[in-house]
Amino acid sequence: MATATPSEELPLLRQETVNSDTRREEDDDELGLATYRGTVINLMKTCAGTGTLALPFAARQSGILLNIFGLLCIAGWNLFSVQRLVDCLNYLDQQNQNNTSNIKAPEGASTFGKVAWYALGNKGLLALDIMMLLLLCGIIIAYEGE
Repeated sequence: MATATPSEELPLLRQETVNSDTRREEDDDELGLATYRGTVINLMKTCAGTGTLALPFAARQSGILLNIFGLLCIAGWNLFSVQRLVDCLNYLDQQNQNNTSNIKAPEGASTFGKVAWYALGNKGLLALDIMMLLLLCGIIIAYEGE
């Protein structure tokens, strides 16, 4: 079977349904296509991350009390941060519904980007974009060898 070079015309995920009896994962690999299962597994690995995989070693090195205290601090900080983001988003939605402000976030900005833009302006949106690019590049580098 001839391999196809991925391009903008060749989608990464199949659009048509294929008979599961004749479909093989190896065929998708040869075509350069991502399977649904493979995509989900990659996303799960990204969410789990290497930090989660390193937690048992860190717990062993630091001891159980320090580990529990550290995890509780991290969980509290995450809860606090997410609650602030949700509050900001709810506030922005109320402002947009009431049309109390003529200032609008740039078109095409993500929801998180809109929060950053309203809080910090164009520099904040640029900083967020740079941090997201660095995060995604780090994920690509971390999982490149697999």
